[in-house]
Amino acid sequence: MTPFDLGSLEVRGAAVPVLQGVAIGLAGTGTAGLTWSQSGRLVYAFGASANDVVTLQHQGGTDPARPFDPSWKGRFNSFALSPDGRRAAVGISAGGAGFDVWIKQLDNGPLTRLTFSGRDRRPTWSPDGRQVAFVRDSTSGGDVYVRAVDGSGSDRRLAHIDRAIQEVTWSRDGRWLVVRTETGAAGSGDIVALSATGDSAVVNIATGPFTEMQPALSPDGRWVAYVSNEAGAYQVYVRPFPNAEASRWQVSNGGGGSPAWSANGRELFFLDPANRLVAAQVTPGATFEVTGLTPLFDATPFSYAGYHQAFEVTKDGRFVFLGPVGEVATEAPKLVQIDNWFADIRARLK
Repeated sequence: MTPFDLGSLEVRGAAVPVLQGVAIGLAGTGTAGLTWSQSGRLVYAFGASANDVVTLQHQGGTDPARPFDPSWKGRFNSFALSPDGRRAAVGISAGGAGFDVWIKQLDNGPLTRLTFSGRDRRPTWSPDGRQVAFVRDSTSGGDVYVRAVDGSGSDRRLAHIDRAIQEVTWSRDGRWLVVRTETGAAGSGDIVALSATGDSAVVNIATGPFTEMQPALSPDGRWVAYVSNEAGAYQVYVRPFPNAEASRWQVSNGGGGSPAWSANGRELFFLDPANRLVAAQVTPGATFEVTGLTPLFDATPFSYAGYHQAFEVTKDGRFVFLGPVGEVATEAPKLVQIDNWFADIRARLK
């Protein structure tokens, strides 16, 4: 917290930490577990809030999950693997002051900060791996910005829409940004495609009165998978892209989320309601067809926000998840009560 003069609208001192160890992401919400009363009584959940970025082999239980870099932990909003699989773009919160995008060299390479606004998250890579696009939080609608991975130049706005944007993915041909928007109503969202080449084209992919989220484009760019609650429970669906109104297929059976394609487009992976990773076998060709569903392994130990992709798939068939910090992952958060918290804050700010 920082002292602030409301009269002059100026900061009047250095930032002071007022609370540490607050659990983040309880019940899959991604929010801090705390509340306070007007009298100054604070109650918060004390626990781990950091994540590892881990990898898991395709065969599941035969190879244990391992972190890319055992020393690399942080409060990660989301991550995206580069096209060559050698780097990850990650939304990281630094000290609770919003999110920025960082670039991590895998496995044990350096971590470099790419953006500095404190409002940047949900990165996605350009097809050539030279740029990273990301959502920049704004009060005037939804913005997708982009910056060169080597840090040269400055941030540049790539697309804008009059609704908030919560997710973005870049098509392999570089022409489209597929985004999830918020319509303003609680829990609602649509999936639309925005031009990444400078014109104002907007194409509806999955819109309407239901919640659509987690768009994932197939490697050949012909199909878009997503999640919708149009049938009550959330299910995984696939539509042709960009002519999404032509047809629609339901992939999951009994619920599903977080779809992600294999490198060759012949499998579509998703999480079922029991948090098992399931592989849907897809017949390649001019039409879409699912020929089987195969559960692979239990993904319960890994983080899943519920509204954004939980994992990525490498070219060689590995799955990359966000995982909780290993040494405290099994500890339940503890509720802590502090009385006269406002008085303590005032004392610290002096």
